[in-house]
Amino acid sequence: MDSTISSTDTVTIRALLATNDRSLPQALSALLASNGIELQTVAKCGPEHYESQDYIILMLDGDLTCQVGDGLPALVVIAPTDPIEAYDKGADIVIDKPLQANVLMAKLRAVLRRYGVII
Repeated sequence: MDSTISSTDTVTIRALLATNDRSLPQALSALLASNGIELQTVAKCGPEHYESQDYIILMLDGDLTCQVGDGLPALVVIAPTDPIEAYDKGADIVIDKPLQANVLMAKLRAVLRRYGVII
């Protein structure tokens, strides 16, 4: 039995972005939507935002300040002050601004493939 999830399956691949940058959601939403991923945005992140939802990707703009459980396949930290600290706190992907769309999507595909999610 194949446990792979694909963006063409009926399962919606969802991402949550925590940011105060008003321009970032627009850019990411278009990029992710073109790859079959639905993006929702919040100003601050906490377990109450992502534990009750079926998010596969959590994206944090800036430093990793919220508690993140082990249930998320992909944790992306965008433009942290200290990339090493972000990785030490559990980030799967650290990427700087301005975002390079092709690099971000390649990194997301690589991480999600490990969890059987194909985009």
